[in-house]
Amino acid sequence: MKRSERTCCVCRSKGGKQELARLVFFEGALMWDELQRAPGRGVYVHLTAECLSKMSNVTRWERSLRLPPGTVQGTLVAELARAMLAKMLDQVR
Repeated sequence: MKRSERTCCVCRSKGGKQELARLVFFEGALMWDELQRAPGRGVYVHLTAECLSKMSNVTRWERSLRLPPGTVQGTLVAELARAMLAKMLDQVR
């Protein structure tokens, strides 16, 4: 069976779909699509402290999601990264 590969938007390395979190732009905000089924274009990020801590580059998300500049708010991306990191750490414990 062929493995479904995706590219992390932060570090640009490839990984299996199960290793990466899918993010979508929905109702004016960048959101974590935990079920990986939300409609629309999605981008992926590794669920590692290294990638999540570097998520704050808003231009990267806008370009990957094909959004106009100024669409994604940096403070909301930082909050999303913190929430994802907290959830990841809870799962490790």
